[in-house]
Amino acid sequence: MINKKSHFFYNSIIHDVIKEISDINFQKRIWIRGEGPECSSFGEVVNNFFDYYEALDNIHLNYKEYNLTKQQYLKLDALYKKFDEYFDISPENEDEVIQDPRWHEIVAFAKDVYADLSKNPKLDMQD
Repeated sequence: MINKKSHFFYNSIIHDVIKEISDINFQKRIWIRGEGPECSSFGEVVNNFFDYYEALDNIHLNYKEYNLTKQQYLKLDALYKKFDEYFDISPENEDEVIQDPRWHEIVAFAKDVYADLSKNPKLDMQD
């Protein structure tokens, strides 16, 4: 059974964090130009992604409880790995991130992951 914390983090990682990672225009508007009303930064999306992903209660064992297929889980896990590898040689600031071809690969992959996972209904909390 998925606990309330994992339920929150699952919905947040899909519908907030991965959505933001997948949208380069949002990143340019918010991270670079600071045009609201949203407020975010590269650092914030990085922290949220890793914090939320790691807070998912044994997702590698319980992906079916999150209404994920094995393929969807593998895509989510691959995004985690790509994101993690990016920080071995990541750029210094948000302008460099936006211009980095490696970041554009992550954005494209995140767009695919988001499109696939957002087909699933939001995970409802069971009483």
